[in-house]
Amino acid sequence: MRWLVSLSGLVASLGLIVSAQQAKQIDFRRMQSLREQLNPETPNWSADYIFERAAEHLATIPDEQKLKVRYFSLAEVPRANLPMAVASLLFWCPSASVSPFVMRLQPVPDTDGRLWWFDLDWFRWTPEVWENIANEDPYYRNPIVSTENPGLKYLLAATKSNAIIRGDWFVFYASDTSLFLKGEDKQADNAFYYQLLYSSNETETEVEETKTVMDKWEVPYKVTKQVRDRYGRMTTVEDYEWRVEERPRKETVKVKKKSFGVPKTLKEFQDFWEAQQNHLKRFPIDRGAVVDEGESFVSFHNRTLQRIRTKLGVYWQSYDVFRTAGDQDFVENLIAPPKRFDASEIIVQDGKGAQIYFLTDGKGNRVELADPRLVHDTVSGGNFAVITAKSCVACHVQGIIPMKNEIPLMIKQGVEIKALKPLDERIRSFYLSNLDRLVKTDQEEYSEFIRTCNGLTAEENARQFTEFRKSYDLPLTFKQAARELGSNTEEFGTALSISTKGRLGRLILDGKTIPRQTWEKGLYAESGLLLLEYRKSAKAHGFNVP
Repeated sequence: MRWLVSLSGLVASLGLIVSAQQAKQIDFRRMQSLREQLNPETPNWSADYIFERAAEHLATIPDEQKLKVRYFSLAEVPRANLPMAVASLLFWCPSASVSPFVMRLQPVPDTDGRLWWFDLDWFRWTPEVWENIANEDPYYRNPIVSTENPGLKYLLAATKSNAIIRGDWFVFYASDTSLFLKGEDKQADNAFYYQLLYSSNETETEVEETKTVMDKWEVPYKVTKQVRDRYGRMTTVEDYEWRVEERPRKETVKVKKKSFGVPKTLKEFQDFWEAQQNHLKRFPIDRGAVVDEGESFVSFHNRTLQRIRTKLGVYWQSYDVFRTAGDQDFVENLIAPPKRFDASEIIVQDGKGAQIYFLTDGKGNRVELADPRLVHDTVSGGNFAVITAKSCVACHVQGIIPMKNEIPLMIKQGVEIKALKPLDERIRSFYLSNLDRLVKTDQEEYSEFIRTCNGLTAEENARQFTEFRKSYDLPLTFKQAARELGSNTEEFGTALSISTKGRLGRLILDGKTIPRQTWEKGLYAESGLLLLEYRKSAKAHGFNVP
């Protein structure tokens, strides 16, 4: 309010007449200016400097622990977004972990919250999976990080790995499995989310492979020889010699291969999370609800929801359909749970309160994005498809969403349920229990999990996580591009002035932004090389450059 008053006074003193919208814009600019004065932007760090700071910290860790120490860097994140970045990273690491308790990343001292360290064992992540992800990181690689960098050399020697990953890039890709789909594929086993969750679920499967084998054959060759006949005269005769030849042959063999055991089907997912349903006939401990068409935030049609208490936590599954009709009208067909459906969203809430997400089609096969004719996502950003796992986090703000159960409402209005005894008991135990109480319990556990991770409320966490993912995916401005390469706009513009790339030319000439994935897939490396060449030339001419 004080700012608005002072702004009004300024406008009056200058004799200006401005619209309310113009006044709002002036107020915003002044607030931004004040923020920058009170909380100035952090210095731009080069990749080499990040590795040196991490190496300094690793040197303080006992030798027996160094092998599994890893780092996330948030140095490229503007200060204004840094709190969101930290909160998102602190939340998502335990969320993509099967560890039974929450461990928090630790800040590297004196890095202003821009460098974080942890031990792989805290999250039950394997070195192999970390290396898989680090190899996909488009930022921290040669030549942007020099092979002669002493920090890099020390980290490689001590951890036997690429020990640093860019944190904002990690959160963005590790929370969207659809980004790993190729062509018309429906499953992406290599998605970071699955690798991290199931890295300790190592399985050995037998697969057929076609390989080339070399067979040895004895082959007769015709040869001519000079011999003496019985009269002592030289004569030419034909003979055969046997030689060994190798000839290639295709052969199909069965070999055993180790994999991470990423569930491909609903049954495999249920087996991993100890959520089998074969006991429900004898002990119907599951509870459920019918949410009618028009009453769901996600589904276009009616859906049935099921909750099962398991050995490891709680299991929730939705049963979604293409149309509310026939045996898929779940208000009229109270089979619990439905036998015929077209898709499912599954949420497991584990012992520490974290939620694990899984989507399937009607046959129980895993999919990375749900059929848009069934469900939709209007909150996480993107193309409105429900995607593992970003859509789930954004939609399930407080965890399991309270539902409007249609069956108790019908009974309350005077509708009677009449069925034979076994079915009548099943309907009443499944649909008429106090599901609201169970939902509230699950919400409280999820909220406590979030508080333990980053100290936020469930609402704050969902909002910041979603906004942070969107901020990373924004097209790059000239200033942000320079920041991500540890440069400033003046040096960066000079270095890029000789580029032959049209997008880089537009970036420095008129500030046209670059799409994030275009930057990742080539222009980041191109800009980094130009910057390195510029600095090399500047040093050769006696200029003081980083």
